[in-house]
Amino acid sequence: MSRIHTTPTPTGLQLALADGSASLRLVPRLGLTLPRYHFRLGRVVHAAAELDALLADQGTAWSAYAQRYDAKTDLTSAQQQRMIDIISFANQAPTEEFNAHIGDYLDLDNFGAFTAAMVWMSNMDSVLYTGQNYYIYLRPDNRKLMFIPWDQDESWGQVVGSQDMRNNLSIFAPFVRANPVLQRLFAVEAFRKVYLLKLAELTLGPGEPGRIAKQVDELGALLRPAIADESKEALAQFDDSVAGRPVRHTVGIGLNEFLPIKSFVAARQPSVLTQLTAK
Repeated sequence: MSRIHTTPTPTGLQLALADGSASLRLVPRLGLTLPRYHFRLGRVVHAAAELDALLADQGTAWSAYAQRYDAKTDLTSAQQQRMIDIISFANQAPTEEFNAHIGDYLDLDNFGAFTAAMVWMSNMDSVLYTGQNYYIYLRPDNRKLMFIPWDQDESWGQVVGSQDMRNNLSIFAPFVRANPVLQRLFAVEAFRKVYLLKLAELTLGPGEPGRIAKQVDELGALLRPAIADESKEALAQFDDSVAGRPVRHTVGIGLNEFLPIKSFVAARQPSVLTQLTAK
């Protein structure tokens, strides 16, 4: 059964892009035709022992990173070493030094926006949990890392934990498991400032339930004829998803029942707003 029945990826990418986490200049037409020096994090087997934390330290040899970062161009030794240096600093720098200088290694404006989108959508199939589904761009001008969203089909609070947990995922500690570098970043004021601002912008703008519902209805009308050609069962599930009625995964990292986009957003948006205003 097609994944598009329950998880229209374009809407997830639209929300992620709307907060500035990726530039349309870098991602023309959402085709992910990226400039030089970009990396895609390789897929991780969906088992607890294989889950990969953000910028996990694998030592000082590039060979330990080559497969997981799947570089799309031939890297110079200087580019390889820069990646190793970034990862080493993110994991090993003393707290005071990390807080003061992590912005020399990561584009914090970009990463704050990127993280805000993942947290807002409670996307556990991301840096928040599985450690995958993004591109990394090593900027040639300042040699900082930028993060670009990719493969958002498990977003909108679909997988990992209970539906209530995903609806109300903490915006201040969205950690379902140990994620040392991400947890360190949440203590950095420069990151938190951008992150919370982008959360507020998403909550009051692109993530407004009525706006999302309108997009889902528009996509639903466009896609419904194609789904109808597949089977009556597929069409029934698709109609449930568009209407916001609970549906069940048939493939993916969880086979649980979950709320489709409309219903999830109707619960998530006020939860994020309450957390923002309570702080």
